[in-house]
Amino acid sequence: MQKNILFILLGYLMLCIVGCSKKTDNKGNLPFTFETQHIERDLATLWLRKSDSSVVDTTHHILSIDYPVISDWENEEAQQIFNTLIKNIVDENIAMFEKEIIPSDYQEKVWLDSIEAAKYFPIGKNTSLYINYLPGIINENFIAVQFAFDAFYGGAHGMQYFQQLNFDVANKKNLQLYDLFIADADYLAQLSAYCRNDLLSRVNEIGSDSTMVEQGVEPVLANFKDFELTSQGIKIYFSPYQVAPYASGPQEVKIPYANLEKILRPDGVWKKIQKK
Repeated sequence: MQKNILFILLGYLMLCIVGCSKKTDNKGNLPFTFETQHIERDLATLWLRKSDSSVVDTTHHILSIDYPVISDWENEEAQQIFNTLIKNIVDENIAMFEKEIIPSDYQEKVWLDSIEAAKYFPIGKNTSLYINYLPGIINENFIAVQFAFDAFYGGAHGMQYFQQLNFDVANKKNLQLYDLFIADADYLAQLSAYCRNDLLSRVNEIGSDSTMVEQGVEPVLANFKDFELTSQGIKIYFSPYQVAPYASGPQEVKIPYANLEKILRPDGVWKKIQKK
């Protein structure tokens, strides 16, 4: 491709990122406004060789993303930290998605609106990333958000996975699993045992087998990284392929606080949100 043509194409360059707010909840009894931010992008990516600007590959990718934003909170520090944590989750997953669609021998890339790009090059493989979220408990002490991701890179089906944000307002941090338990507690063994018994009791219902369940609930941190605090207990999420086949979809196990109370931190945020 000649340089002048490249400059013409650059003239059509559109990032097509549209940001808009739509209220999902007015303030009500909350000390802040909780809104949804939306990103929509429909692009063709041209992967070019730096030496001669020839096209190595093309991809067509669609991004459709919803994520929460908090505003109007007197606790400005907590508001800023929460919004930053949320934005980091979105940005990191977009970056991970874009990394997966990069061909090995490209030198630079040009993003074009897919309609304009189609005039010059055939669109290559179709890819997409959809991000949605589901709010859990939202109050002045704790904000729970579950992100659901659906990434498609070509092939028979996409890849579904989850990520949780459990925001402890008092400590202004995203809770990690170890934050919930007293020092030296063998919490992974207890989580593993409960989830194993629960899933094996309905193994036929979820279309799995004992071997897959046993492997997916081994007492290692990676198997229990996706958790959510609820008013009744800790909810553990398992992505497709972890404890059941893809066709069975994601699985979840709810562990009542009563089953873990001996090892939970007595001053933990779970005390503030627990409903007996």
